[in-house]
Amino acid sequence: MFGGIVLLNYFPFLRFFPCFLKEFKKIEQNKEETHKFFQSIIDEHRTTFDSTRTRDVLDFYLQEIQKAKVNGKSEHLFEGKEHNSQMRQIIVDLFTAGVETTKTTLHWSIIYMLHYPEIAKAIQTELDAVVGRKRLPSFDDLPYLPLTESTILEVLRKSSVVPLGNSHATMK
Repeated sequence: MFGGIVLLNYFPFLRFFPCFLKEFKKIEQNKEETHKFFQSIIDEHRTTFDSTRTRDVLDFYLQEIQKAKVNGKSEHLFEGKEHNSQMRQIIVDLFTAGVETTKTTLHWSIIYMLHYPEIAKAIQTELDAVVGRKRLPSFDDLPYLPLTESTILEVLRKSSVVPLGNSHATMK
């Protein structure tokens, strides 16, 4: 959907033209549905909140909101902006940026592995030796997976994971 309206980033007035209006309205509708969904998660966190146990980033923010209220500084939190909308935006940012980057990285990784099957086989051998096939790899395994780590870093360096982001280059 975003590909069809990329020109709106540069010429916002185009959203009023019929050829862009339908897509623009659909994106706005999707945004509203997403915000409602994330608000329901925030509401659920509020009802199950336990200040002695931080489960995730939302609980951390709820703790900070609670602290700010106790200290009489609630209006200073989030630069004075409404707390719910700020938490929703944080969740949206985390999910949209993370999901798209992860998806694109996986796409590029698969493409490179198809072009370099000998490297794919070496990585699989390394993973089998260190992790095995009965569990998923963890960050604790990273020091023992140098080929896997260097391949992931090389995919990130060579590919266009964030097309409009910063340039990538080796440091040495």
